[in-house]
Amino acid sequence: MGSNEVPRVLVVGYSPRMSGGVVKVTETLRQAYPGMDLHVFHHCYTPKSRAVTTYLQSLLGFMFGLYRIRKFYDVLHVIVGSSGDAVRTLPYIWLAKLAGLPLCIQHHKSADVVRDYLPGFFPVALITSTWRSVAAHVFLSEKLRTGFETVFCARDGLFVIPNAIDETWIRSDSPGSLHDRTRDVVFFGRWSWEKGVGDMQRAAEALADIAKFECYTNVQKPTVEGQCQLYPWLEEREVQSILRSAKLLILPSYSEAFPTVLLEACACGTPFVASDVAGIPDIARNSGAGLTFPAGNVEAIVRSVRQVLDDADGWQQMAENGAEWAKELKPEGIRAQWEQLYRRLSTGNHSVEQI
Repeated sequence: MGSNEVPRVLVVGYSPRMSGGVVKVTETLRQAYPGMDLHVFHHCYTPKSRAVTTYLQSLLGFMFGLYRIRKFYDVLHVIVGSSGDAVRTLPYIWLAKLAGLPLCIQHHKSADVVRDYLPGFFPVALITSTWRSVAAHVFLSEKLRTGFETVFCARDGLFVIPNAIDETWIRSDSPGSLHDRTRDVVFFGRWSWEKGVGDMQRAAEALADIAKFECYTNVQKPTVEGQCQLYPWLEEREVQSILRSAKLLILPSYSEAFPTVLLEACACGTPFVASDVAGIPDIARNSGAGLTFPAGNVEAIVRSVRQVLDDADGWQQMAENGAEWAKELKPEGIRAQWEQLYRRLSTGNHSVEQI
């Protein structure tokens, strides 16, 4: 690789046909970074038989194509978005190290969740020893990085690079005022305990005097759950429209990493209230656009929502803070941070200075 050439990178990641935040932000980075290709190791969630078959095909293709990969690419970028990924990506990491291919792991899940949800029979020590031998680990926020330090007792080669969001989300106009918004509280996510929907339902009952809750989730047709109106998933353009007309986004999850929906809400000038898990406190602190509450604390959810909706001036400041902060997440700026790391790896410079 010449000094002026962009390092060539192969991402071991998810199929673009899958849904979810990991897929979205990976595709945003790929579109912004020249010289980046994708080797899919995770093709689908269901049926399980197809998920296993396509994984094995992917692994064999990687193994038998490793000589060509080593000749063509300068860095391997491995995605870990779940406990299952921590196991599934191990053979890719071992093969890359055998071939002398520099690699980094990008963590899209908090370290404690990865550890706690590993298969019971799987030795955590195997992942720990493998990960400690990797030159660079990349986290979406400082809290996720320090969590990794604590869980896996690793100190070297840890970098923080946040996710980018597509520029179509970034608005150039004013977010308007609280009274301009036509929707009250919106939620985007799976209708599952992990997303804290039971807590949200109880909070919605306590807030029925000031807010209606609209939830866009995995239902086939509109339905009602208590004080929550449920709607099916929407296309991205429709999600943008709803966020830009909402007074508040709520995310009461028990498990997250660095939720893309909060970044998108900030870009739309929509304040948020969210549980204080994983990287969410970092988003709230850095953006100045949201409040956090202890996961599972319904009373704190109610207080947070009332605090935001009852204070028009405070809402305005949070909306403007979020819209301004989101500009720092444009793909070109995030791409530059990745390019700097890739250059270090491809030249053998594994300094742990901040990117």
